[in-house]
Amino acid sequence: MRSKLILKVLQVSVFLPLPVAVIFARPADNPPSLKMTLEILNQKYCRDNNKTFSIVFTIRMLFTNQSTGKLIVEKIIGGGEYNVYVAHDLKSLSERNYEYWENVDQVTEFVGKDEPEDPNIPGKRFTILAPGESIQNDGRIFAGMAARQRDGDELPHTLRSGDHLLRIIVETLGNYSNWQEMRKRWAPFGELIYGNVWSEPITFSLPSNPKFESCN
Repeated sequence: MRSKLILKVLQVSVFLPLPVAVIFARPADNPPSLKMTLEILNQKYCRDNNKTFSIVFTIRMLFTNQSTGKLIVEKIIGGGEYNVYVAHDLKSLSERNYEYWENVDQVTEFVGKDEPEDPNIPGKRFTILAPGESIQNDGRIFAGMAARQRDGDELPHTLRSGDHLLRIIVETLGNYSNWQEMRKRWAPFGELIYGNVWSEPITFSLPSNPKFESCN
């Protein structure tokens, strides 16, 4: 299953005081200089059949430069492929003992955006983050057939009602075949971020009697 999901990009710069196998392939994972935190703005529940339902999370992604130097990131960071992982607690999450995971890469679809400009100079499609600065994007992520409608049903890798921990991994850079050249060329401006990044875990709750809506 491959889904196209909507991402709304809010390009802001905020100053803040001074993380299983990944399915999609990227040059590196979890750049230590970039921290990603999530805020869940909304949860929507969509019935799949008479046993399971899917979850659509509206999230706010905050990417913060926690290094001592400048970082160059795409303004649409977080808008490429991503994977979803859910665990019962931090110990299970660290041991990759997941209650649920999304096995298929998902790709976001942009709304109300012009075609990206030629990224020959950082600041067109890219932005430069000084130490402590952040860029914030809002979007929706989809967890298909993630939860069971009745807690008593034995359905492997589905979620019961109650609290859970969510973590996602996202691309930080689009499919540039010359990203290594870009990184070298832009070194005087800062470090080009090009790997995958894991979010910090965030808690969410599922109701025992969810109100179902349409996911179309």
